[in-house]
Amino acid sequence: MNINPDYSDESFTTAEQAMEHTMGWLFENFIEPKQAELDESDNMLLAVMGLTLKEIARRADAYDQLQDNSNQFSRN
Repeated sequence: MNINPDYSDESFTTAEQAMEHTMGWLFENFIEPKQAELDESDNMLLAVMGLTLKEIARRADAYDQLQDNSNQFSRN
């Protein structure tokens, strides 16, 4: 039973998918409502943070793929 009506059981298969979902939620709930108050340096910082988080997710996915492939060869 789920008591939270906003809950959705979205399962993410990759770190990049999870990061995209998380970043979208943060934008909608925290960044977009404050958009008028942000200056150029704030926007630049948010862009750098977004790119950094995307790179972290990309590397996490690459690591997961590497781990999955190494298990394949250990069966020989």
